[in-house]
Amino acid sequence: MNDYRPEILMKIQERLGYMIQHHSKVLVVRFDVRYPDGHPYPERNDHISNLMKLLKEWYYQMGIETQYLWVREQNNSDVPHYHIAFLINGSRSQTGIGLLQAAQRFWGCTLAYGWVQGLIHYCDLEDGRAWLMLNRPSASSTPAEQQAFLIRVQAVYERLSYLAKTYSKGMAPHRVRDFGTSLLPREEAALTGF
Repeated sequence: MNDYRPEILMKIQERLGYMIQHHSKVLVVRFDVRYPDGHPYPERNDHISNLMKLLKEWYYQMGIETQYLWVREQNNSDVPHYHIAFLINGSRSQTGIGLLQAAQRFWGCTLAYGWVQGLIHYCDLEDGRAWLMLNRPSASSTPAEQQAFLIRVQAVYERLSYLAKTYSKGMAPHRVRDFGTSLLPREEAALTGF
């Protein structure tokens, strides 16, 4: 039985709820990020922060809203790895392949390797794909359609809750976070005062 970090579960729930509320379709993409054998890695999360910044900016330039959450894990290895969930406006992006290819390209640039193979692991969610689409039912949908959507959202939440498991967390050096998220608009407004 896994134990879960409540603060990470809350961040997942907030971001998933926000995206469902603001977009009729939400594309959910899960992937893992690793370091190549023998590559030096920072004790802080500079590399993963840079990757998230590049991916967020890439979508921003296309006018596509996203939210994300990453977690740092390390178990028996000297090197951490990261689990990532990206939530994308599914009305503007119907497949996760572009995100996954961009992640691979940007991770290679972050590590100064160029194009890297095998360091971005596609986490299959269903039908052999690393992504799925949540389609919010219309106001005129039947109660059965509404219920089916809620069941699907709960299944996605449970799948993403894997990121909140306590196992293999807590190995980060002092003052290094073991998870991070994009900011919701209200959080951004609180930071900027607008």
